[in-house]
Amino acid sequence: MSHNKEYEYENELSIDSKLICSICLNPFNKPKITLCEHIFCDYCIQLWLKKSLSCPMCRQILFKKHLKSVKNQNILNKLDQLLVKCLLCQQTKIKRKDFDYHIDNQCPKVIVSCSTNDFKCSWKGERADLQSHQMICSYQSNRKVFNHRVKEKKIKSNQFNSHIFKIENLINQYPFNSRICLRNQQLTDADIPIIIKSAILNKQCKILDLGNNEIISFGNRGIERRPFI
Repeated sequence: MSHNKEYEYENELSIDSKLICSICLNPFNKPKITLCEHIFCDYCIQLWLKKSLSCPMCRQILFKKHLKSVKNQNILNKLDQLLVKCLLCQQTKIKRKDFDYHIDNQCPKVIVSCSTNDFKCSWKGERADLQSHQMICSYQSNRKVFNHRVKEKKIKSNQFNSHIFKIENLINQYPFNSRICLRNQQLTDADIPIIIKSAILNKQCKILDLGNNEIISFGNRGIERRPFI
């Protein structure tokens, strides 16, 4: 995101005239070059072409399709190194190429929202006051609890996926239409769907041995859990 309206150039009189757009009289921003080799800011020349299909400098016929981004690294590097002053916090000597980062991450005067705004915290204020607000924000604890639950859920999901992969890998070691033994694998009722799919439907096993696991042979509530044999 460009924040060029939030800064001003330092030592403007010392800026090389070859870096100045003849339309806005400011240093090029996203410079475009024409077929006639004249350079303008992208925004400036796009706006100009809405009024006149000609080059502002030499009046040659010009269409949008003729515009190309400037590739000359000497020009681009000089533009990047221009020093600007932040109009919000008054910090000086910021390289133009670093200004977006300054606004998005550093400027203490930028208006920001609380990091828990997705938890309905409506606070907005200057970045300089954000830390003080977060120390008393009642939604911060909710965010921590939520993050902890998300982390636990992710861990359980990874463990579950790893368990499924282990079952599938064991079954895939057996040939088609054979006896498949899954004894002593700590299998539970929750594993039955993947076992049916992999062993019975895909492998079409003749015998499926699920002995010494934690599978309930009867689904009625209250029946004591016992190994499926």
